[in-house]
Amino acid sequence: MNDFSSRLLLVGGDSNSDKELNADKVTLAWPNYQQDEKIELVKLYQKYDYAARVAADKAAQEAKKSTAKVKAVKDEIPDINSQKGELLSLYTESSKLSLKAVINESQRFALVQQQSHDNKQVGWLKLVPGQTFEGFVVSKLNHTSIELVRGDQVIELLMYKRNS
Repeated sequence: MNDFSSRLLLVGGDSNSDKELNADKVTLAWPNYQQDEKIELVKLYQKYDYAARVAADKAAQEAKKSTAKVKAVKDEIPDINSQKGELLSLYTESSKLSLKAVINESQRFALVQQQSHDNKQVGWLKLVPGQTFEGFVVSKLNHTSIELVRGDQVIELLMYKRNS
């Protein structure tokens, strides 16, 4: 009660001891804090701010999920140098490649689907014999496969799995 009465000011009255209190004449004098005092108070009571705590927890969970997704994607991607032989998909540093068509028009070429590891965006590559991409040279185009060579690494990228 002492705190409230010390902040109560009667407008137009001689003193605070007037017996009759008129609601129209009552105002509250709020304390004036300096900027450094305001900062200190905000810091002290910040731990009780429920909305900020919930937002921080949610942001931490999202960061944890995205880190886990990136790690899972990195774990799924095989090493480029260890890939050889007949493959349905070739993994490079930046993308996954899948053969979708070999076309015989005026010039023979292959259409390869390129899916980015990061954002899963899909693009297309048109490859002709002798063309180089990401260190691989297109050496042969067959009806359902293409042969890619990089040094002593030979990969046959298949359109579909062969019957054994």
